[in-house]
Amino acid sequence: MNVADLPKNEHVLIEASGEGRGYYAWSITGFPKRAPKAERRNVNIECVYYDEKGNVLNMSQPINHGSIIQVVLHIKPSMTVNSLAVNYLLPSGFEIENPRLDDGVRDNSGYGVMSDIRDDRLVLFFDRLSSD
Repeated sequence: MNVADLPKNEHVLIEASGEGRGYYAWSITGFPKRAPKAERRNVNIECVYYDEKGNVLNMSQPINHGSIIQVVLHIKPSMTVNSLAVNYLLPSGFEIENPRLDDGVRDNSGYGVMSDIRDDRLVLFFDRLSSD
């Protein structure tokens, strides 16, 4: 059954008859018609982009292909937060240089912080992050 075929503003009733048990599964996929409203719930995250020389980049200007950009995330909770996951999605066309792929480079994650580096995102996991 297509979602478009469902009755509008009505309940859906599934009936079965006979002996035995009946099972059903319901899945809906899609995307919102409008972008969700940005929210900050007790954690403020700011992102600053720098060029190779340490100058702040104006992200409204074109960036040359092959440029190396440093991204600094400032994560500031308004209260102590436990078990926080931060998922930073990269802008289109950006790619993370993963230091774990180079021989001899060690992971520099601090105690209580784990990172998962992907091609298009950085995921940080904090055991505890305080507002201090």
